[in-house]
This record gives sequence, structure tokens and C-alpha cells, in this order.
Amino acid sequence: MIPSSGLVSSTESSEPGSEFGSEFESEFGSESGSTESATTKLVLGEVNGVFGVHGWNKVFSETAPRVNIVKYQQWYLSRKGGPWKRYEVVKGREQGKNVVVQLAGVTDRDAARELVGCTIAVERDQLPPLPDDEYYWSDLLGFEVVATDGRAFGTLERMFETGANDVMVVSAVSDVASGAGSEGTVTGTESEILIPWIKGSVVQEVLMQQRKIVVDWDPDY
Repeated sequence: MIPSSGLVSSTESSEPGSEFGSEFESEFGSESGSTESATTKLVLGEVNGVFGVHGWNKVFSETAPRVNIVKYQQWYLSRKGGPWKRYEVVKGREQGKNVVVQLAGVTDRDAARELVGCTIAVERDQLPPLPDDEYYWSDLLGFEVVATDGRAFGTLERMFETGANDVMVVSAVSDVASGAGSEGTVTGTESEILIPWIKGSVVQEVLMQQRKIVVDWDPDY
């Protein structure tokens, strides 16, 4: 499975389209900074610092590998739930442990500083299509997770990566939460069940039209 968002977080490569090197230059240009609606946006990271004096920014990336975020030539930035503004990526690369990027129209350190803290998103249709047996995380969020016998576990709230496999975080329905054991459940303001995304042994079927994920899993595990 491929993180979009992100959530671009995956057992397969999540590279968007054709290959680039560790740095590329966009042939697109000049309409950076225009305001767009917030529909169909997928969050891929956040602007978290400035780099140098020529308008470059450091970014936190949720793509895998993280430098893939600069391969999307058009970004949308938003601050604290505000309107999205469109920017074109001019250059981007890995810089040590960071990913750095230069956006069109951002030419000095002061302008770059104004973007720190902004959420980075792309349009859903910028993501490349996947084979039938692969999924972007964002497409599965909100799906009902059920056992093979039809018992409902809850709703898929989010996902995260481990070294071995991805993990589903399921917001448990009350009867499952009250009967679940300690290792599979986190108790807090609401109960959560952690279910590994392992095709075949755990994940049996993904029903896109019904928005369901069928699993072979015991919440007491």
C-alpha cells in the first residue's frame, strides 16, 4: 500500500510518475501564489524552515522516499486551515537530513520565512494511478473495518509505517473496545485497535465500492 499523504506513508514505491534525479527543475512557471479552493487536496508535508538567503525552504515530507515530495511540480500551501495558494516547484533536493525546495516567486529569506508553518498539499489527480491491488492511504481513510465473520471493528482513522509493515489505526466500536485486550488497543479519549496491513494473512479483501476492509484479526491479540 502507498501513502499519499501520506500521507504519502508503503510496501511499494510511491514515486509520482516518471523518474527524476535527486534534484529537478520545473518547466512550469509563473502563476505561483494564486488562491485555490480546498477540494480534493491531499496533504504531503509541511514547510518547517528556511535554507540559505535565496528563498529556499526546508520541508517535512510524508512521502516515501521523502524527497519524492519535490517531484510534484505544483504545490498548494495553507496556513492553519486557511485558503490554499498554488505554487510551482522550481528546484528541490535532499540536503543532508533535510529536503529543501525553491518555489517560484519566493526569492529571498524573508519571503521564505513567511511560508514556514504552511501545510503542503497536492491535487488528488496529481497522483499516478496504481495497480488494482495497491491503494493510497488517503483513499482508505474512513473505511469500515470488519472481520471475516461480519463483525465490525470500527473505522479506519489513520495509518503509519513500521519497519516490517504498515499499521491501521481503527477507531473501535464500543463493544469491541470494551472486550479488547491490551496489546491491540490504546485506551485514551477513545479506544483504538492497531491492525497490521499484511495482505493475505490479515487483510483479506478491500471492497472499494462498499468502503470496507475485511480482516482476519482478533482484537484480543
